[in-house]
Amino acid sequence: MLEKRKIKNVNLEAVQWLMAQGKELAQPFSAQPIYVYQATKEWWLPIRRYLHSNGCATATVSALQTHHARQTKVRKSKNDWIDAINVAKVFKAGESHATRMPHPTICDLREYCRTHF
Repeated sequence: MLEKRKIKNVNLEAVQWLMAQGKELAQPFSAQPIYVYQATKEWWLPIRRYLHSNGCATATVSALQTHHARQTKVRKSKNDWIDAINVAKVFKAGESHATRMPHPTICDLREYCRTHF
């Protein structure tokens, strides 16, 4: 699925596609999909807020954790695909945490400031 499409935070259609794909992949296992992000800068915040408002589970992985996971390999190449695999491995190993977000009013104020200033 990661090879098929990149998700941009300005494209609602792409995020809805991601949610549909997650539900489709989890359905045979009677599971709920969990959307895991590498917490770098703030690009993931609007997508996370949208997913959370639609009842989706989210978690974050620190960039330092994925960097450390990459350092355990002999080949030290880096790209989005390798980062995505490392994020999944860190999450699967139980080294990530649930995403904690402040009250929605604070989130809105932060988003407003980030967008307009």
